[in-house]
Amino acid sequence: EIQKLVKIDSNNIGSIKTHLINYLWPNSNSPFTIFPSKVETNISDIKYLDLSNLKQIDKFTITMKHKVNSIVYLFHPKQSNDHLILYHQGHAGDFINGKQSIDYFLKNGYYVVAFSMPLLGMNEQPIIEIENLGAVKLFNHDQLQYLESENFTSISYFLTPIAYTLNYLDDHYNFKTYSMVGLSGGGWASTIYP
Repeated sequence: EIQKLVKIDSNNIGSIKTHLINYLWPNSNSPFTIFPSKVETNISDIKYLDLSNLKQIDKFTITMKHKVNSIVYLFHPKQSNDHLILYHQGHAGDFINGKQSIDYFLKNGYYVVAFSMPLLGMNEQPIIEIENLGAVKLFNHDQLQYLESENFTSISYFLTPIAYTLNYLDDHYNFKTYSMVGLSGGGWASTIYP
C-alpha cells in the first residue's frame, strides 16, 4: 500500500524540504540568491521569428561547476496575461522541439521560460579533467555521476538553472502565477523542482 511508503505529512514537510535542499546543494551552496551569469535582452533568433504574439526573447546563460552551462530563453508575449509558464524540454534535445507548445502558450498570453536538459540543445558539452580518468568530453547524463563528491551532487545540474532563472524573474517581474510543464526528463524536473 502506497500510504505505508510515503512518510511526508504536514508535520514534517518543512524538515524534509530542508533535507532535500541540503542534499542537492551541500555545504550551503544554495542557489536561491544567485542570478544567471549573463542576461541578454531582446536577442534575435531566426528559429522563433514566426511565433504568435511574440514581443521579444531574452537569453539567460547559467554557468555551473565543471563548465556545464544552461541556455534559457524567456519569450515575452506582445499581449500578456501576466502568467508565467516554465517549459522544460526532455531528452529529445533542444527546446526548439517544443516550439509548438511555446507558440501555444505565447498565443494565449503567457510568458514562457524554456529549458533544455544538461549537455543538450544549445548547452555546451565541455571537456573536463576527471580524476583517475583524464580528459573527458561530457555529452551524456550518465557521465555526470563521475563528478559526484561530498560537496557536489550532479543532480543540481538539472535544477540549478531553474533556481537561478526564478531568482532573476522574481527580482524583475511580478507574475500572477508560475506553472511548470515538461516532457520526459523535463517532466521529471517539473515534478522534482517544486
